[in-house]
Amino acid sequence: LYAVSEGAPPVRLSATKNPGAAIFDDSAKVLYAIDRDARQILRFPNGVHGGWELLGFSGESERLTDPVGLALSGDGGRLYVAGGVDRMIREYDLGSRELLVEIRLDAIPQGLSPLAATTSVFVLAPRTSSEQPMWLLDARRAPSVSFVPAGE
Repeated sequence: LYAVSEGAPPVRLSATKNPGAAIFDDSAKVLYAIDRDARQILRFPNGVHGGWELLGFSGESERLTDPVGLALSGDGGRLYVAGGVDRMIREYDLGSRELLVEIRLDAIPQGLSPLAATTSVFVLAPRTSSEQPMWLLDARRAPSVSFVPAGE
């Protein structure tokens, strides 16, 4: 995992061999990233300037086997992690480092991308055809998953 700045050589942030999704908090000071091989979440408290820590959460019976996406709540207090083959979304409290909610899914999420012009609704998988529904995570209040039926 590297940080790249214009006019400077790449800076190695971690020795993660198979990094996954990465996101910054709203201040762009804290970076979260997935280490897919270790199935862990890395937190870089000073963004690309400094070290990192592994995030551990109480309440987990086991780690996700296939973490594929990350998202933060609008207030930055909760972290959402999508598990691909796990077919689930987990919500974690970043302050207490606890698992809050685990949502089982019928669909396989491919990531967590903000829906245009929103800060708390995320697309779990892009549609590849108009016949497929669009699966969404709504994290405005209690997290819930819904889908938009097929069609344009």
